[in-house]
Amino acid sequence: MSKQVYRRMLLQYMEKAGFMYYETDEPNVNLDSANFFTARIGPKVDAELYNRFEQLLFKDEAWADFRGRPRTIREVLGEGGPGWREGQR
Repeated sequence: MSKQVYRRMLLQYMEKAGFMYYETDEPNVNLDSANFFTARIGPKVDAELYNRFEQLLFKDEAWADFRGRPRTIREVLGEGGPGWREGQR
């Protein structure tokens, strides 16, 4: 199985468990296109803790536009979100 196929399989599994996809400039995540960062943030997490988490996602201010914009895994995989059409994969 290729890294990309394995990545897709893992992301689909993470989606079922309620995880969201987060962009980051963390070097180890960006080392390979098969890497990704997901998190599941519970409903009881307060805003201060979430803001601390969000600040850790980006060290470079050029990435600041991505802050606070988690995406669904379906959207990342091209199975939902803007421009998605039924049956497109």
